[in-house]
Amino acid sequence: MDKRLIIREIKNYLNIEKDKDFAKYLGIKTTTLSMWYKRNSYDIELLFKKCEFVNAEWLLTGRGNMLKQDVNLECVEKQNVQKKRPSQRVAKRVAESGGNETCKKSDPLPESASNPPDNTSNEIIQLLKENKQLVEEKNTMLEKEVSRLSKEVSNLSTQNKALAAENANLQAKNKELNRQLNISQAECNTLKKQAQKKVVV
Repeated sequence: MDKRLIIREIKNYLNIEKDKDFAKYLGIKTTTLSMWYKRNSYDIELLFKKCEFVNAEWLLTGRGNMLKQDVNLECVEKQNVQKKRPSQRVAKRVAESGGNETCKKSDPLPESASNPPDNTSNEIIQLLKENKQLVEEKNTMLEKEVSRLSKEVSNLSTQNKALAAENANLQAKNKELNRQLNISQAECNTLKKQAQKKVVV
């Protein structure tokens, strides 16, 4: 689920263009909002509280409608009221008749679905809290793992330096042994030459 897209959808619905204005609306720092984009995550509980029009299922899973059902119905009702406003001619005719003229009954608005009981909202908030807790626990585990790996890397680096120093020491000893070997070979050759001279004499 691309949570960055969800953040942008909410921002567009609120008709907010700049991230700093959106962060101010949510009551958070702009850097926090930037981290949400970077990590592809957000504080679900905070968004659910600040953006009451958002459907909790859409916020959790990215599926379904962005708006709550009652918000969608409210928009439909507003549109129906605007369509059913009497024209100026009808309003004038009603005024001239002293308000006794009867109006035609308008078609009833579709019955709105009953609002979910309070316990449903409490369950959603509880789920959001549990999800937030799980995310925090996961982040804590990741931080510990990163710290452990950093220590291992540091230890390996120390060991590598020690091995490099030991290797340099061995190379120096090897060089000294080669020098002594060359001296010994030179002395041996000298003794051989002296021995040959004695044999000839």
